[in-house]
Amino acid sequence: MWRSIYFRPEHAKRFVALNRETREVQPHGVVRGEQLADPQAHFLNSGNQIYVALCDGNVIGTCAVIPRSVDAFELGLWTISARGLTNDCS
Repeated sequence: MWRSIYFRPEHAKRFVALNRETREVQPHGVVRGEQLADPQAHFLNSGNQIYVALCDGNVIGTCAVIPRSVDAFELGLWTISARGLTNDCS
């Protein structure tokens, strides 16, 4: 069973790994290595939110929500592992 939760510091290592895997296969956007290495400083401290998808306690996906105005948000850093695309987490 999978579930979605807010990003916590213990998710940082998997956040970096999933984003690097995704960008190797399908490059998009401009995200620098230092941004991935410190999501707290580069995303969370500036009012953004990162959501984490878990399957059996393992991080299988991430998504950043970036406020652009009072009623508009940008979704970024979408990642999902191969396991997240299978029925292993239904």
